[in-house]
Amino acid sequence: PKLDWVLKIFKSKYGTKPRKILDVGTGSGHFVKMCLDEGIVCDGIEVSKSGLDFAKNNFNIDLYSKDIFSEWEFFKSKGYDLVTFWGLIEHVTDPLKLLKISSKILENNDSMIVGSVPRLHSLSSFIQRNFPEKIIRHLDPLGHIHMFTDLSLSTLVHESNFKLHSLWYFGMDSYELLVQLASFSKSNNLLNEKIIKELQFLMDINTLSDSMIFTATKNTDK
Repeated sequence: PKLDWVLKIFKSKYGTKPRKILDVGTGSGHFVKMCLDEGIVCDGIEVSKSGLDFAKNNFNIDLYSKDIFSEWEFFKSKGYDLVTFWGLIEHVTDPLKLLKISSKILENNDSMIVGSVPRLHSLSSFIQRNFPEKIIRHLDPLGHIHMFTDLSLSTLVHESNFKLHSLWYFGMDSYELLVQLASFSKSNNLLNEKIIKELQFLMDINTLSDSMIFTATKNTDK
């Protein structure tokens, strides 16, 4: 679904699919594999040896083992028109530098970046503040160095020479809420897949979700 959404947004903006994608922090290469299966040229960067080995052994994909901060010029002339950051931006110490580098890599003005980030103003954040001894996924400082509000994300994008184009809100808020209610009531009656999905849908459309995917285009006005 994430790849489908990205392709839809890119085509609505530029009238075509991206020609070549760079997936930064690609993990085990699953997103790269999906792109290749769709006939889209896609390279991945991963510094973890286990991720590199998994991609090679399971997908026969050779990922780049390079540091995007110090070796970004290697990728500049490869003709990418889309750079993706799935679950990466919140883990790096300097998100602004990361996005500025992606702007340098994307030499074509008809280009885009995509990223997913954890969202501070969400029901999950509220729950985990009140039950810190039970839940660590969303607000765990060992996992997420950064959390984002809509405003801070917009500022980050703007300062990186991009313009925010679209947002997709989603999350696990309903699951975490119902798990806590089940714990207090000592009953699993509310842990129903239909309830979880319908409740999360309401949270998503009302922007109460704990995650968001953004797309941004090159700011050619600067």
